[in-house]
Amino acid sequence: MNIERVISHWTTNTYYIESNGESVIIDASDIAIKEFVAIRPKNIIITHGHVDHIEVLKDLRNEYQCDVVIQEEGQLMLTDPMMNTSGFFPQFKAISCKEAEVVFKGEEFSFKIGEREFKTIHTPGHSPDSSIFYCEEEKLLIAGDLIFENSIGRSDFMHSNTEHHLKNVVKVLDFFDDDYTVLSGHGNPFVLGKAKKDIMSVVNWVANQEQIIL
Repeated sequence: MNIERVISHWTTNTYYIESNGESVIIDASDIAIKEFVAIRPKNIIITHGHVDHIEVLKDLRNEYQCDVVIQEEGQLMLTDPMMNTSGFFPQFKAISCKEAEVVFKGEEFSFKIGEREFKTIHTPGHSPDSSIFYCEEEKLLIAGDLIFENSIGRSDFMHSNTEHHLKNVVKVLDFFDDDYTVLSGHGNPFVLGKAKKDIMSVVNWVANQEQIIL
């Protein structure tokens, strides 16, 4: 499996993943990902619909004429600049994309890249549509903005839910083995087991500040 990454001006990661003659793009933050595309992606898969993850979605969609995939609550985030937060940044243009061609609910969605299957866990909190994707064979977790190497995603947007976010972080840390490699929406790849202690420290601090019982 070949994985390439580019980092946008938002410090957001866009990934190109290729295996056995097939490929997908994960998130759409920087058009420079095109430099790595050797096989036309069959999908552009969005971890969640915040502006920094969909800023170049129109361009990539037009370039490759492939279906966009998002969790069902992300449809409004694609089309509504206030929901995807681009409407809050006057220095940037408001982002509005057409709806995704492929929409999934909960954890029913899976996809393959070549022979490698990725499954889904819906992890709302950072945003209503936040979802993670994982491949058991590769021990690979695509985490979006759920977790980072030393922290967790924000939950102070108008559509965020801090309690849901924290509980989903804990669920994911408990569910996955320590040897999974994590590709987050921001920051470098990391090995989950080496980061769990730091991540849980942040979770417990936020829970204490917000008086949330985990």
